[in-house]
Amino acid sequence: MRDLSGLRLFVLAAQNKSFAAAARQAQLSNASMSRQISALEKSLSVRLFNRGTRALTLTEAGQILLARMLPLLGEMDEIFDSVSLLEAEPRGLLRVAIRGLIASQRVMPALPAFLEAHPSVQIDLQISTDEKMDLVAENIDVDIRFDLPDSGELVARRLGPMTQLVLLASPAYLAKRPAPSVVNDLSDHSAILYGSKSEKTVWEFAGPDGTTARVMPSGQLSVNDGGMNRSALLTGVGIGIMPLEEIEREIADGSLIRLLPNHKIIQPRAGNEGIFAVYQRSAYQTGKLRSFLMFLDATFKMSSDHQTKPPEAHDLGIPQLYSLRRM
Repeated sequence: MRDLSGLRLFVLAAQNKSFAAAARQAQLSNASMSRQISALEKSLSVRLFNRGTRALTLTEAGQILLARMLPLLGEMDEIFDSVSLLEAEPRGLLRVAIRGLIASQRVMPALPAFLEAHPSVQIDLQISTDEKMDLVAENIDVDIRFDLPDSGELVARRLGPMTQLVLLASPAYLAKRPAPSVVNDLSDHSAILYGSKSEKTVWEFAGPDGTTARVMPSGQLSVNDGGMNRSALLTGVGIGIMPLEEIEREIADGSLIRLLPNHKIIQPRAGNEGIFAVYQRSAYQTGKLRSFLMFLDATFKMSSDHQTKPPEAHDLGIPQLYSLRRM
């Protein structure tokens, strides 16, 4: 029987693209890691890695094995977790992809309470802008995104309501150029573009009478993160678009001015359907994922209620997480 631990170490080395990094994560010596991978290759009679001086890459056989082992090991972990769920606390590494502004303004202020209540859970939080991320290929447990998935293999849990996008600029920027009064005026302004500068950007608005107008904005700066977009707006680089709930404080204190307030933004559409936690469909749900999803539900509910202070554990319903294991 082939050693399951060797297969797990193979997956770890493939994900880290380094024997040394995988050894540190597995708390093994480099020699032990190399020895166990070599033993696995010998038992399979194939070479799994191309061992270069600068990079560790998978052979064709290694790529096939990784693609087959990732879902199998994930399912085994879920099975083991499910049968021990009645007794064991949530534990293990949870890999979370998230948009930058959601992380900084909604999740991070509440996260200490979750980590304190679950000392055996580790969170690997990765900032991403990919709304179509392949969770299996990227080894992500849950992706907090704006778009619904188009795959039946994924579950979307709605965390927050539809996002209202607004057009904004700083007083410093507007001191140099008059505020636009109609959509076509935006052609004369410098825009902060969200996404790749090589992508074609279109802004579309619906006026108070229901008529629509489109403009192709131009500007010197493009960003791919909500936090950078906010900073660029505040420094007066140009006019930009952001979700209203993420910028309400700046509008209230006057550091940003809302423009064309009687117009509804139709394009871009990011967040028009809501904010979702997307994860793989499975017959089993690990304790760490179940607990984190409950934490997200409570956090976003508090955010929608405009609670500004960092939450306590009892605010997030964390003591009740344990009662779910007995359901």
